[in-house]
Amino acid sequence: MTEIVLLISKSFGLECLKYIIDHDKKVLNRVYTIDDRNDKRTKFQEIIDLCKENQIEFLAVSTNKEFELKFKQRSDIPDYVIVVGWYWIISRDVLNFVKKEIIGFHYSLLPKYRGGSPLVWAIINNEKETGVTMFCFRDEIDNGPIIEQTKISIEEIDDINSLVEKCNNIMLTQLENNLPKIIDGKMEVNFQNEMEATYCSNRIEEFGKINWYKPARSIYNFVRAQTFPYPGAFAFLEDETKIRVLKAKMVSDVWYSVPGQVVRINKEQGSILVGVGDNEVIEILQIYINGSEMSPVNVFKSIKSRIL
Repeated sequence: MTEIVLLISKSFGLECLKYIIDHDKKVLNRVYTIDDRNDKRTKFQEIIDLCKENQIEFLAVSTNKEFELKFKQRSDIPDYVIVVGWYWIISRDVLNFVKKEIIGFHYSLLPKYRGGSPLVWAIINNEKETGVTMFCFRDEIDNGPIIEQTKISIEEIDDINSLVEKCNNIMLTQLENNLPKIIDGKMEVNFQNEMEATYCSNRIEEFGKINWYKPARSIYNFVRAQTFPYPGAFAFLEDETKIRVLKAKMVSDVWYSVPGQVVRINKEQGSILVGVGDNEVIEILQIYINGSEMSPVNVFKSIKSRIL
């Protein structure tokens, strides 16, 4: 019988575990999950409880070193490993410890947007579509053979949250489509075209500062790509207080102003208009300041204000 090990965390990891249990839990050799209880998105306890309920062996790990040690000390080597919501890069040692394949998902149409934060970069770059790729892991970054690939439109109203939700729904469908083939040894793959590969660098919070001299489209994409639960696009008040811009809206008006200047306060809507590059403005609908989400009109009282 085919034996599968899961490396999972977060909501979609939990959903994948539920699906495999419902489909054929006998193939599950064991489950590794990350002890991420300090993360508000955690599903740690739900994953543990589900494993206990179905008498599936589970191992909770806190570091990659701990995971690799526990994984490689086992004598029961799995045929496949399926990875969902895993924090760490799978090392060559782990890759070589599996009989057949380590399988995962990537939020892009590989070989495009290999690497970190592909959906964030896709929105920032004003892409009109992205996708999900189910693929086999190899030594290099996201370069393994493709099992299935599905395109997703990036709509004007999408932000990182709605796009992640779309991708997660597609990922579950791809797992449903291919798990029976994996179990039966009938999985088919296609190799990536290396000539078409592009790469994404990892993003850190410091990269989120808004440049008000850029055009409205660029700033709108920048905001919606990084809203909560990501760190958020940020700026500073004139007294150096840091604010995060959580939600913005495109406006077609032409305004001659200094970029970052508050040019209008919309008390009824609770929003403000801020001048940006190319004589454009952007409407700021929601901000985060001093630990609270609020409407911008609660902070900005004068059109003499400027955001830096």
